[in-house]
Amino acid sequence: MNAPVGRREFFALEAGEYLERLALLAGARGQPDAEDLVRYARALRGAALMAGPPGYAVAAGAIEGVAKASREGTIAWTPMLGEQLAQAIDECKALLGRVREWSEVDMQRCDQITERLDGLIGMAGKRPGPSDPSLGSGLSSGVRAYVAREAAGVAATLEQVADAVEHRPAPDSADVLLHRLQPLRGLGALPGLSPLPELLETLDLTIAFACRGGAWPRGAGPPFPATATAQARQAPDIAALG
Repeated sequence: MNAPVGRREFFALEAGEYLERLALLAGARGQPDAEDLVRYARALRGAALMAGPPGYAVAAGAIEGVAKASREGTIAWTPMLGEQLAQAIDECKALLGRVREWSEVDMQRCDQITERLDGLIGMAGKRPGPSDPSLGSGLSSGVRAYVAREAAGVAATLEQVADAVEHRPAPDSADVLLHRLQPLRGLGALPGLSPLPELLETLDLTIAFACRGGAWPRGAGPPFPATATAQARQAPDIAALG
């Protein structure tokens, strides 16, 4: 599925922010914060899956693979590893400038980045090929699995903040929800996921209202656990069918 140019340009802006964060982490002295490295790499891959040009999500996944391997101790973080990761990040940043004229050459550059990074963690040649389209939705199984996992994460967060919402304090919990919603921006442009995009947009509006008014709206508490339950049930269906 090729994204329209407008979505690609929005993706370039969003991905650019994640890459800047990743570049700072990879270029820092000593070992970077492993959780932050994984978090921004995952957000980059999620944005690429939903709106990026063909092949970009694979390169982003390779960055995430290195970040996870470092966090889990599979590979040791060394200055050389940091330099190689930083180089890959710079190449991904350069590719963002080509989203309007994306070509086979750019996809090959993504493949080269992926191959180099996979080689660092012993995964060269082991990455699975493109997934078959899902039944009727037009989304690959990789996209569906990503969306399902993040949707389940939002559901878990809703359960956690439901009590705070019910008692209407200053909405410190809104930041937690905003963080969980971030990887799922732009779902409305994907087929076969309704009513999840509409639900997330409503959550966004509720959070914005709470932040502006200094407290959660009256009556917002009870729907949160119910929404969490519905979303948790929806996640497996997204993964299986779209």
